[in-house]
Amino acid sequence: QPWSRIADEPPLFMQYLLMAGGNLSLRGNARGEVYDPDDGSSTPPNADMHTNALLAVEGSNAQSDGFGTFVVGELPNSSKVEDAFDPNDNPTGGEHAYQVPPVLIPPLNTTMMAISLLPDSVTIGNVVVNGPGNLPPMIGTRDDPFVWHIQGNLTFTSGANVSISGYTIVLVDGLLNIQSNAQVKTPPASHEGSDESTLAFYVGGITTLAGQTTVWAQLFGNSVNILAEGQSKFYGSVVSNGAVNFGGQAQYYYRSASPALTTYWQGGVNDRLVRVSYSEWSRTD
Repeated sequence: QPWSRIADEPPLFMQYLLMAGGNLSLRGNARGEVYDPDDGSSTPPNADMHTNALLAVEGSNAQSDGFGTFVVGELPNSSKVEDAFDPNDNPTGGEHAYQVPPVLIPPLNTTMMAISLLPDSVTIGNVVVNGPGNLPPMIGTRDDPFVWHIQGNLTFTSGANVSISGYTIVLVDGLLNIQSNAQVKTPPASHEGSDESTLAFYVGGITTLAGQTTVWAQLFGNSVNILAEGQSKFYGSVVSNGAVNFGGQAQYYYRSASPALTTYWQGGVNDRLVRVSYSEWSRTD
């Protein structure tokens, strides 16, 4: 049986802290940093951001420890945008914010993904998570992530505090709403090897992260507007085929997206043997 090959790194569009197909706006005191794991794992040097449209810095104290790249232009002016980006690693001493060609972001169809990924659990209708009891038993490994397909909306209510172990992909056909004070965490030791995200949300509708939320995940939404408001904390990476508004007191810490959770876009097979059936018998003579 062919088995999805795990690439050495995620696809290009998932190699940023924030990636926007539409405008990318930094407002308020929003801050982007690189996550520094306690186990000493290697991490990306910079918390880079990219937009295929306009890069706007509207907050007086918005800051990112990485490069800012854009396709269309800068708002309100180049000097303010330049000042908002301060990469940790800039060996050539180049500009902190600059124009580049577009980065291809593929369309996201969670129904087609489900057909390809063969979900371990399917829920028809909306899901409301108040605590761990609302989640299926999601036990996945890097070689074989657990896949949950929700044919509706997914809401983590205010005060929900859940921890998801192992490698997990959540496909949401509708909306993803993580309400104020909700916490969606992954244990620090969940990753296998170098530090990386172990939980992926792929969302067909609008994704909203309210104030005071804490989320550990890699997130990709198609034609959506991702809102990061209040004192949200996010550990991972965000991709949107639409706009990204990054504001309030939000703090985003860049963790590498796991290529084990992006095989849908990278394809390929390896030469590993996978058991497809098992039987045993005994002789009676």
